[in-house]
Amino acid sequence: MEAVFDSSQDANSQQRSFRSSLLIWCAILLTFTGLRPPRHPSELMKSGGFDWQVKLQAIIWVCLGVVGLLLIVRRRADLRLIRSGPLFWYLGFVVLALISAAWSASPLVTAYRAVQHGVAVVLVISLREQLRNLNLYLGIYIALNWVFVALWATGLHGGNDWIAGSADQGTAFMAQAGDLQWRFRSTAGHPSHISIVAGVAAISLAMRTSGRHWLARSMGCGWMMVTVVLTVSRTAIAGMFGGLFLVAFSRHKLAIVLCVAGIVIPAAMLSRPVRDKAGKYLRRGQTTRQFGSMTGRVPIYERVLEKARDNAMTGIGFQSMRVDPIAEGWLHTHNLFLESLTSLGVVGVLMSLMVLLSSGAGIITLLMQQHGRDGPNRLAAWENAAMAVPLLAFCILDVGFFAALNATVMTYIAVMAKIQTDVLESAQERNVTAIQVDPQGHRPLWSTTALSTSE
Repeated sequence: MEAVFDSSQDANSQQRSFRSSLLIWCAILLTFTGLRPPRHPSELMKSGGFDWQVKLQAIIWVCLGVVGLLLIVRRRADLRLIRSGPLFWYLGFVVLALISAAWSASPLVTAYRAVQHGVAVVLVISLREQLRNLNLYLGIYIALNWVFVALWATGLHGGNDWIAGSADQGTAFMAQAGDLQWRFRSTAGHPSHISIVAGVAAISLAMRTSGRHWLARSMGCGWMMVTVVLTVSRTAIAGMFGGLFLVAFSRHKLAIVLCVAGIVIPAAMLSRPVRDKAGKYLRRGQTTRQFGSMTGRVPIYERVLEKARDNAMTGIGFQSMRVDPIAEGWLHTHNLFLESLTSLGVVGVLMSLMVLLSSGAGIITLLMQQHGRDGPNRLAAWENAAMAVPLLAFCILDVGFFAALNATVMTYIAVMAKIQTDVLESAQERNVTAIQVDPQGHRPLWSTTALSTSE
């Protein structure tokens, strides 16, 4: 009877924790829409710059900071996750970003952005077992964007620019080189952010398309894939399909996928209209020269390297390019390491590199432990590897996690926390491995206890 009572208490505690986490996540999402239309940091310092949207965002993050502090004091935050692994190095980046406020062009904005990252880490490591339901939180963010787009498309926004967005926000046609290209976007996120979050969620759901909820997860995966395609984000599309190939491989279905792709894609390319539409879709209204220079990234890379030489050791400060852009209309470098070098110098590059290397080390460790096995733990290890593919692509062709806090950065933090959680659980299971001696008294046989199958 006592065991049943304890079990009921645990279930109620988990349910309360789940509701609290959802409430906190919704509050965070509210702040992601709180600075629309976007403002230049210098404008915030002017008279009247701190309007109700800015004040609301600041108040919410002060409250979230207090919540994070209480989680630490009450030992709800799993501090093991930041003592080693990718989040250890990520917090190093946060500390360095905070220190860079001393020489930043906008010290207040730099310090505020850095503290946001730190609070976000505390909130994420407090999720504990709920990290296994990461796709639910990502799905809520994607649903929010669809709601904003629906309000904009139906004209039900009441003229509120927080929903409708400014001229360069909201869902709109983009005119370039005499061509029109539609991209899915909303006041809650840029197409690049929406696409990466949706891509990671699609991969996670694809890995879980079995069991009782296979139909709902399959439909959710399809919804996320459609969202990625509508954003016309080539980085996210390539990363998502790369991750889905790993999903197919882990589920022993790669041969089938390759055969279908090998038939459908060449057959479709035989049609000239299909080729033209595919080319138009991928170019996004850009000229051949722009497309060949990776949307103008190559000239930007050259200019960034020139700028970085002047501040190679310390950088110009985290998020300072929002005040001192590298070129007209370019507020970041579109590469994680160049962004790190420009903002935080050589040490920033080292921190970013260690975050990626430690994440990769954790993934490889889990895959090696599950080599030759089958079951939910093997799929969980491959899920981590597959989700990392679009995130890595975003690091190479965009700023990765080296940005102002947004849904994409939250996804990076959550995936890193999930990887480290799995690594620690795996190590704990190996520590309690039972030693068995065979009947003949020969060498001990090690039998490894199966990992948790709460998935």
